[in-house]
Amino acid sequence: MKPFLTGLAAALLVALANPGALAAAETCIASAPNRQTLPILDAPSPDGPVIGGIGVGTCGIEVTNQCEDVMCVVVYSGLNGWADMRHISNSPVRAPGLPASGDPAQPAGANACTELSRVTALINKKAGTKEVQDLRGVYVLSGVKSTEPTADQAACAKALDMIAGEPGLWALVE
Repeated sequence: MKPFLTGLAAALLVALANPGALAAAETCIASAPNRQTLPILDAPSPDGPVIGGIGVGTCGIEVTNQCEDVMCVVVYSGLNGWADMRHISNSPVRAPGLPASGDPAQPAGANACTELSRVTALINKKAGTKEVQDLRGVYVLSGVKSTEPTADQAACAKALDMIAGEPGLWALVE
């Protein structure tokens, strides 16, 4: 029991020494304009030069307090640039251009699980047996257990990415 407690104590000390580490682990890319990669820009403008990208479903994004309108500077795996916060879920930072209703860190629609619920409803309206089975497979492979707004955002984002990559399913959404 002592090794477990020692490990737990060490983890607690690391978390207390770096409180941002816990928040960063939950901040995820929930969506992207092309449904695959959120562009990271050199300037706080959607028209700014693209310096890289972060894939939908990626978590552990650090959002700095440097924000303008709906854009904030993010840091991930050596990449440091501006990102549109409308595509980032569970951020402890709210860009000044985003609405303050609901979760203060998220605009309406930035929640990947809410978006997955909407997409699933659209697919189910038009789907045949094969598409329903394919959709169930997406849920299983991505690890989605619920599409409640408080559910696992990374799993929901991964499911959305998988659906976007399946032409037979995505055609039912458009």
